[in-house]
This record gives sequence, structure tokens and C-alpha cells, in this order.
Amino acid sequence: MKKAGLYIRVSTPHQEKEGYSIEAQKEKLAAYATAKDYEVYKTYIDGGFSGAKVDRPALKEMIEDIEDERLDVVIVYKLDRLSRSQKNTMYLIEDVFLKNNVDFISLQESFDTTTSFGRAMIGILAVFAQLERDNIKERTMLGRVERAKKGLYRGGNNTPVGYVYNNGELVRDENTAEIIETIFNDYVYSRKSMYEIFKDCHTRFGQILYNPNFVKRVLTNDVYIGKNTFAGITYEGKHEPLVSEDTFQAAQERISNQDDRYSSPKTNRSALLARKLYCGYCGASIVKLNHYKNNKAVYAYYTCNSHRKSRPSGIKDPNCPQKNRRTEYIDEAVIKELKNIDFDKTIKKLQSTKPVSLDTHKQLRQLEKQQSKLIDLYQFDMIEIEEYNKRLKSINKQKEKLAAKIPKKNRALIKVLESLKNFDWDNSSFEEKCLAIDSLVKRVICKDEDVEVILYD
Repeated sequence: MKKAGLYIRVSTPHQEKEGYSIEAQKEKLAAYATAKDYEVYKTYIDGGFSGAKVDRPALKEMIEDIEDERLDVVIVYKLDRLSRSQKNTMYLIEDVFLKNNVDFISLQESFDTTTSFGRAMIGILAVFAQLERDNIKERTMLGRVERAKKGLYRGGNNTPVGYVYNNGELVRDENTAEIIETIFNDYVYSRKSMYEIFKDCHTRFGQILYNPNFVKRVLTNDVYIGKNTFAGITYEGKHEPLVSEDTFQAAQERISNQDDRYSSPKTNRSALLARKLYCGYCGASIVKLNHYKNNKAVYAYYTCNSHRKSRPSGIKDPNCPQKNRRTEYIDEAVIKELKNIDFDKTIKKLQSTKPVSLDTHKQLRQLEKQQSKLIDLYQFDMIEIEEYNKRLKSINKQKEKLAAKIPKKNRALIKVLESLKNFDWDNSSFEEKCLAIDSLVKRVICKDEDVEVILYD
């Protein structure tokens, strides 16, 4: 008797009304398996997941069972329940199912992969599934354009600093609006450089300013004068401006001035790991020195302060056995460690100081997705405004409760970690590397060739 895997997916409440509910699909698939004399090995259910991607928990579990030779056939109610992407559909059928000698059957279209006609039909139907998805994306884009025309922010997860996204509109955030006002005033009226502003604000407001480029993005974002720019077109927004148009225009003029072009930040230090390195033997700080030949610096090296008799205050152990090491060796070892950081694991550890039943950050992401889908449903007139407001209020309340579980200090550090996930260590400038290290690294312990990197906790 063949072992069958029943795969079920529902992404929105609207699909349930169309007969795609989990129970409806399960009933039809189980009846078909019984009629075909198949043994149902397992029912795989992905509720609330889009068909655009294959990154779905139940689908992943089914693929593992297929690769472990636990299934002989996969049955779905309709082809787009498996995937709405032509590329992903063909990948699953050809590279997962058929490759592992597993048949695929879709009830609605009445075909299976045991016949050449069925395999040909899969390619044709997958094209139409992709067409349907493209149409949905087009309608969603039109809905967002309409929002922009009405002066409403496009929504999503990228709310500009200085505002909060509340009930479909941008509202001034008293906790962060001061940052935006400070940046514009310091740049336009105090004539500070962008990097000076970054350093001052980073010290004053904490690690919410995680990148020097943040300052330029703020200064060039017309959302702060009450505008909405979407798809290259600027509309008048309904939200409150945080700076005057005169101040904003003055900032643009200064930016365009060739004498004040924004370049990589400058730093006075010469060592990448300045004030971060400590000796693993005696605990003294480690500093960078240059080796000279004919009054020219030939190479640089790190040395324990206990070896520097000219600096007695820094000596911890006059007989410290620590060897001098070339700076490039230590620098490269530290960067290698930072490249190998499991950012997701570190972020998860910071998410809460108390154990919670579920991953708080994962729940927040799910709520953000729910909020985005809710906006789309409202744009397509699939729910009434009363129901929209009720659901949105419930989602915002849940988000506030979850956010409260994460300490403020951790929230700032999480933002730094997330911003440095894709940091390009190989092509970034010396100054940019210094900033990244300062944000991440608490100290580095060196004991001859062993290098231990300690991150902020």
C-alpha cells in the first residue's frame, strides 16, 4: 500500500471563504486517498503562509520525509496550494518529488505525474499560477499608489525614525522626533559634518543610530517635511512635518555643495582594535607600535603594555610572556571571528532576559506580516473599516506587549546586530570597520596565537 502525504495550505481568511479552509481541504484529500487505497502517512498543514516561497515549516517537514523515503505520493487539493511560483512548483515536482520517486497528484486539475500528459500539464498550470500572483502584486501596487495619492504612508515594516505607524497613518513619535530635529539643526545651523553629527547623536541617543549613513538618509528624506514619495513620485502627505521646508532645502543645498561632499568618516586612531585588546597572561592592555628601519615604519605590531618600560603605569607583570604579534594577524583573526558570528542566535539570546513560551522576536515578525496582510485586505475592500480597526488595534496591542518584554538596552543592541548582518568586511573602509567593531566588540583577549572576541551582552 502506497504511503501518501496530504499537503494543505491557507494564507488568508478570504481563501477560507472560497472553500480553501484547512478542514475542507483535509476532508477532500482524505476521501481521495481512501478511494485510491492509499495509507495516509501524515497531513502537512501550513496555515497563514504565502505560496510565493518554499520557506514553510510543514513543507520543509514533508520534504525531509520524502528524502527519508517515507512517502510514495503527495496529494494537494489544487496546484497553487503547493506553490504560486512557477519556478518553485517545477523545483518541488522535478527536483524533490520525481527525483525521490514520489508521485504528485492535484485533485482540482485531475492529473498526476505518473503520466507524461500530467507532467506537461503541470508546466502549463504553473504558468497560470504565476500569472495570478503577478496580478495580485499589480493590484497591491495600485492600492499602495492610491494610499500615497491620498497622503497616506505606504505602510510596511520600514517606518521612518521620528514617527510611529498607527491606524494606517504616520504619527509623531515623541521619543525619537528629537533625533531628527537635532540632525537637521546641527547640519544646517551649527554647520557640523555628517560624521560629527553621527558621533554626537550616537553618544546622546544611543545605538539607535547604528550607521554613519543614517544621517545622510535622514537629511535627504522628504518624509520629514510632510511628503510621501512612492515609486519615484512625490505626493503631499497627511502626516505632521518634523522640520520646515526652508531647513530641508538648506540641507539639500549644503549636501550638493562640492566642498561638503559626504565621504567616509575620518578617525584619529591608527589601530583597528584600539582600546579593545587585552593580554591573556597579565591582563594589561595591548597597544599598536611601529617597527622602524632607516627612520621609516616597516611594519606595525601589537605589544603588551607590560613590556613598555616607558609606560610604568600600564605594567601588570614585568615578566609577562606575551609575544609581540603583527597587527594584520590579530586584526584578521578578529574579523574572521566576527564574520562567523551567528547573528540570529545572538539576537535571539538578547530578545528576553526571562524565558518565554515562544520566541518573542518570531511573534513580532508574525504580527508585522498579519498587519501587512490586513492592510491589503482593506485596500481590496475585503473587510469593513470597523473590522479593520478592530483587528489593527488588537495587533498593535499584542506588539506592545511583546516589545515590552525586550529590555531597551537589548533593543538597541539588536538593531545594531541586525544592521551588521550583511556588513562587507572585505570592501569596507578602515573607518567603517572601526565603527562596526566599536558597536559589536566589548574586548579582545590575546594569548600568543589564541584570540578570544567578547561581544557586548
